[in-house]
Amino acid sequence: PAALHLNARTDRDWNRWRDYLAARAEVTHVAFEFATGAGFAVRMAWHLEKLVGLAATVGRPLHLIMRGGTKLLPVLTRAFADITLLDTSVFMKTASRQRAFLSAPGVVSWRSSRTKKTETVDSLLTENWQVVAAAFAGPLKQRLLPLQACG
Repeated sequence: PAALHLNARTDRDWNRWRDYLAARAEVTHVAFEFATGAGFAVRMAWHLEKLVGLAATVGRPLHLIMRGGTKLLPVLTRAFADITLLDTSVFMKTASRQRAFLSAPGVVSWRSSRTKKTETVDSLLTENWQVVAAAFAGPLKQRLLPLQACG
């Protein structure tokens, strides 16, 4: 199984993806990233419009795998059957000894969290994932899966 990365920068690109996906029922997952070029404010709204339009015209539910663009989740969760959000910020903030907290409903903020030189950040990472998951789970009524340690 694979998710097709929707690399589209023009209306014609989006039309081609729409036609391709509509003709191939075996494609159930697509991927898009808002972390670089598509994340610029000028382009973000345009890409959001194109993604929502694509999901509406393909003729079947699609699963979106996305990177970045978390503020677009409320709109995208209505357009796509399922969404997987790839986010490294929790890991990176934890590695920098930052602790997550909810500064308002659904809003995650960070503060410094000192540790001893010999102390691991495992429990901080778990706690941070729980705070971030709670922020997303409430307003969006969806779950974020906790990071699983490897090896």
